[in-house]
Amino acid sequence: MPVILAAVAVVLIGGVALWKRADIRLVLVGAAAALFAVRAAQHDVAGQRFNAFAQLFVEFAKGLTNPSSVVPICSAMGFAYVCKLTGCDAHLVHLLIRPLRHVKWLLIPGGVAVAFLVNSAIVSQTSTVSVVGPVIIPLVLAAGFSRVTAGALLLLGGSMGGELLNPAAVEVAAIKMQTGQDATDIIAHLLPYNLLACSVACIVFWMMAVMYERRRAGEDAESWGVGGEESLDVAAPQPGSIAATMSRTLADTSIDRINLFKALVPLVPILLLVVVKKILLRHDLMPAALVTSDTNKIGEQAAIATAMLIGAFCAAIASPKQAGRLPATFFEGAGFAFAHVISIITAATMFAESVRANGLIERMTTHLKDAPAAVTVASIVIPWAFACVTGTAVGTAPLVINIILPIAMGGAGASKSAASIPSGLRVGSVNAIAAQYGRTSSPVAPVTIMCATLARTRPIDLVKRVFLPLFAGGVALLLAALAAAR
Repeated sequence: MPVILAAVAVVLIGGVALWKRADIRLVLVGAAAALFAVRAAQHDVAGQRFNAFAQLFVEFAKGLTNPSSVVPICSAMGFAYVCKLTGCDAHLVHLLIRPLRHVKWLLIPGGVAVAFLVNSAIVSQTSTVSVVGPVIIPLVLAAGFSRVTAGALLLLGGSMGGELLNPAAVEVAAIKMQTGQDATDIIAHLLPYNLLACSVACIVFWMMAVMYERRRAGEDAESWGVGGEESLDVAAPQPGSIAATMSRTLADTSIDRINLFKALVPLVPILLLVVVKKILLRHDLMPAALVTSDTNKIGEQAAIATAMLIGAFCAAIASPKQAGRLPATFFEGAGFAFAHVISIITAATMFAESVRANGLIERMTTHLKDAPAAVTVASIVIPWAFACVTGTAVGTAPLVINIILPIAMGGAGASKSAASIPSGLRVGSVNAIAAQYGRTSSPVAPVTIMCATLARTRPIDLVKRVFLPLFAGGVALLLAALAAAR
């Protein structure tokens, strides 16, 4: 009982700190330190108290050097920076948006789909909207739609789950660590849930946008212009934040002629990992260095990094004048990911391990392991709420995945049997999608602030427009997951 009370106290104090906008990394590391101190104070570790507390630093070191997260995420962000430097991402956006210019009402679902697809190639949401926004927002405004609709469209498409189609996604890496499954197999299992929930959210958003714009058409048009109600209280990105960094590197929108080769470059890594890799494996042509085995533990991570480097090489071919700047740009992107993403994953893992060290996961297992429906509901509610409060899915999804997936797979410490893998994949998929939705419905998320900045409106106005569509998608996700659990 004292352990439970201490854990509750730590969570409450951490929640208050987050509410006051404390850095999520500071909160998670502080909470982990407190719980490891609680562990060190218990009677069964008498004589080993310092070692029990020192596990905090072991987890810190593991997080900073974990190839399952560091290699895919840093290499993916490095590739994203290369695409931005060479303009390949902007050419892709222009190619996708061009057909939408001629059909006004298809701009809404089409714009969502474009941002979703670009997010699958560029796993950073803020990078995605910084590329798509300067192209699609003027187009949407020129078609007569409001700034709120334009910004909410960009937020929904760029943040609700496109990255989950990429093997380098944070959530995919977290699920892989718990289930031991290949990243492409995880994506294949996750894809139906993701498309169902996101399709429902998109349709509901489209219907709401139609009603909103019709109602707006009957009002005084001057109140909706620049400087009107929609452009009040725009939140400026905080210095040093992800949104602030992306604001300084917005995509060039002055593309007169689309270069098809450049437009296809951002899709090269996904094509290699999802299609080419499977063909090579089927015909036993995949290099052994890029295949995970007992003697090669990072084969899959090496394959992801290889795909990103090949993509960067293709970008160099597409923009030979920029080739000399690509290495520095690639590693600048990798460093950005380490500072803003890996640091949060490390802090979240430290907290999850502190929870496990105190036996709290086993306590939850006792009550939840025989209630798959409760586990499924928790896998939606908890990551959604956490991501909404913190404004990030990076720290939310891995944290809850590391805690709930062992329960879904038979309890903490249980072996990964073939029978438990489907449950782990299902719960992990639901968790990952819910975390995306929680971030998208957060007014303090960097991607929300970025969209509001680009659309010149308020973050809270965008959240009001996307919350009900996301809620509808979440309900569809829950029903599908519950049906699959039977």
